[in-house]
Amino acid sequence: MKKLTTKSTFFLISLLNLILAFINGEGKAGTKLYALSFGTMNINVEINVNLDYLSSKYLDHKFRYDMHSYKMSDIKKFNIESNELGIIFENKRAGSWLLIDCFLEELQTQIEIAGCRLLFRRSEIANLTNMYVGHTFYLNKDTKYIFSNHYISCFIGGKIDHMIMFAIYDLIITFEGYTQKYNWKIDKYGPTFVELTSTLKNIYFEDLGGEYSVEIEPSIQLQNDEHLMQTEAQVYIDENPDNMTNDLQQIESNNNTNRNNEILDDDDIKQGDDMHESDVLEDHNETYSHVDMQESEETLLNNETNEQNDTEVITESHAIDETHEDNKTKIKIKKRRFDKLYQYFKGQNYWISVFVSENYYGIIFLFLSAVIISVLIYSITRDFRNTKNNLKAK
Repeated sequence: MKKLTTKSTFFLISLLNLILAFINGEGKAGTKLYALSFGTMNINVEINVNLDYLSSKYLDHKFRYDMHSYKMSDIKKFNIESNELGIIFENKRAGSWLLIDCFLEELQTQIEIAGCRLLFRRSEIANLTNMYVGHTFYLNKDTKYIFSNHYISCFIGGKIDHMIMFAIYDLIITFEGYTQKYNWKIDKYGPTFVELTSTLKNIYFEDLGGEYSVEIEPSIQLQNDEHLMQTEAQVYIDENPDNMTNDLQQIESNNNTNRNNEILDDDDIKQGDDMHESDVLEDHNETYSHVDMQESEETLLNNETNEQNDTEVITESHAIDETHEDNKTKIKIKKRRFDKLYQYFKGQNYWISVFVSENYYGIIFLFLSAVIISVLIYSITRDFRNTKNNLKAK
């Protein structure tokens, strides 16, 4: 059996780490939205990404490996100040932090991202590691960019045991007023390996993959639709001035006719009122006296009935209030007992759930490392036994 070298073992662990990131991509933290502004532009960035910084050091006649992972919850800063883009990851679990810093320049139709560097510090008392990125990126200002499922391993100094790995689950860059969309999604897992400090090179994403499609920002589309409706109406008026004049004359004629009809109706109503006014007054005088007597009798009866009803309602209301108070007291007692039980059981298991949720990625890594170490130990032990048996046979 061929023995694994130290570097090949480290590379295998790194590769397994990337594969796990791909498999568990759906379980990562949700996408975060950052609203940025640069010059006269407004830019929205939606991002869901994980970073892993891997390094090794030869100490006491053996290699010692170090890995620091950063999740979405570790992003402490994501903004643009002046012409400088800054992203800070802080891993409080390990006490390390990582800074990504780039310079922006606004061109006529594009944004240039250049002069990027990565600063890493293992702990508060450790020295800074400064890494420069030799790539220059270009983004079109009229485009909405969508990147999905990109896994990139950047070697530092040409060493496979010193790298930074990006697991980009979602990255959406939206320029205000965009008129087209660029979409680059990786459907099948395949990590990309690049040299971080390469002097290459101007990178245009359309040269590497992805595709463009026509898509206009909804606010611009709505403005265009309203403008189109107004334009069509104006064109109709300009092309049909005679029809417009006839329509206005017809409307005016209809209005005059309606006014004349209203005047005639008012005159007819007034004459009818004069003819019947005297008869109506006589009938009313006879009816009023009879109605007044009936109303007084009904009022007395209603007053007596209302008093009796009010008494019954008050009695029922007191009974209902007493019942509600009893129910509220019982509910409060039950809730107090439940809260005590809940807090007791929660206190027993809370530290376990917190530890697992914050370190599950490290637990998986340790498990895989233990498996690999076990395989190596088994291989060495078997070789030793075979050698020992051969010596006895001789």
